[in-house]
Amino acid sequence: TTTIIIIIITIIIISTTTTIIIITIIIISTTIIIIIIIIIIIIIIIIISCSSSSAIVVVIIITFTITSSTTTTTTTTTATRPTTTLVPSQSSSSSSSSSSPLPM
Repeated sequence: TTTIIIIIITIIIISTTTTIIIITIIIISTTIIIIIIIIIIIIIIIIISCSSSSAIVVVIIITFTITSSTTTTTTTTTATRPTTTLVPSQSSSSSSSSSSPLPM
């Protein structure tokens, strides 16, 4: 029986370490993406200072970079959510409380 308990404990430790590693990889990837976006914005600012005629194109590029950064942040939040069990319970309780005043 002691060997079974040890095996279960090791499995739990391995699973927790893998989740931590995955989270760290996600955080590292997001930071790299943010750094790349900052570099792109700096390049765009340099382009604006060089030529004012391409300002419209630059604005479009900025909007694309902003949308890409927001999508990456949303994907990271959804990926990290399953690890925490409190998040779905809180969301369900808030939805039930918000729906109760409507019939009143």
